[in-house]
Amino acid sequence: MTNNLDINNIKQNTKDLTKFVILLNTCIGKTYLELKEFIFPKINGLYRDNLSVTENDKGCDGKKIEYELFKNNPNCCSNPDLLCGYDIKVTKFKYNNKKNGYFAKERLTITNINRDYIVKCDSLESSKYFHKLSKILLFVFEFNTDFENAIFLGVIMFNYVNLSNSDKKIIIDDFEYIQNIVKNDCITQKGQQYLHIHSHGSKNSTTKAIGFKNNFVTQIFGQFNTKYIYNNNVATLI
Repeated sequence: MTNNLDINNIKQNTKDLTKFVILLNTCIGKTYLELKEFIFPKINGLYRDNLSVTENDKGCDGKKIEYELFKNNPNCCSNPDLLCGYDIKVTKFKYNNKKNGYFAKERLTITNINRDYIVKCDSLESSKYFHKLSKILLFVFEFNTDFENAIFLGVIMFNYVNLSNSDKKIIIDDFEYIQNIVKNDCITQKGQQYLHIHSHGSKNSTTKAIGFKNNFVTQIFGQFNTKYIYNNNVATLI
């Protein structure tokens, strides 16, 4: 009889997902390929093949994580990726030698927005966008164009409810600011601290999205991963 975790249970309940995250974080410093080789024998029900992706697919890293570590087939569903409410995201960090820590290379796109809806909705927490940012399973790798050989820095279970009241207020204020600039057709990335509006898609796309700014991504990774401390705007491995 095996004591291995089952991927279906991991996707459905937070308790097993937490156990999986603890297991994954024992792989900090391994490449993604090494991580998979370590994880596959320990999780029941995973696919045993790799997902083929095109090089110009900006979301290819996330799709590989979903397919290879969570048995999720690529889809366009607006629901959270996991039945327990978490959305899976992947981002890249770089190392700052002077500060002796890692920082997010870029913002973290949360979801595309609809102009008419975002102007009319009552608040962030009552909007359809809230579930996309309130629970995020965030995988962090050191920047490498070859994802199979990218160094795994860790994964966090980000949960909005665990933020300080001051951080929640900043996000709420950012959302209200975004509502206002969209309403007045003067969209800008200025004036937002944690959550901001930005273009998304191809170079000439008119699609807009909301995302976490890279400084906030660095902050939550350093605060939510017990292997790190957050200080001086970087996440440092303990």
